[in-house]
Amino acid sequence: MNDLTSKLASMIGELEIRNTALELQLEKANADKENLQAKLNAKEKVTTPVPAPTPESDNKEAETTPETKD
Repeated sequence: MNDLTSKLASMIGELEIRNTALELQLEKANADKENLQAKLNAKEKVTTPVPAPTPESDNKEAETTPETKD
């Protein structure tokens, strides 16, 4: 019975080590994901075009611009 207990304890120890390794991999993957998301968000801010003016704002600009006569 002592041999069985020893084997189980050994297996539990190995599983705990594997679990810890997997938790560390998960933490690293999450950190990498956050970094990539931040880079993507920064890139999108740089490459996002300025929205085109609405027809209403075009009319306002046309009204305030004086016309020149030849």
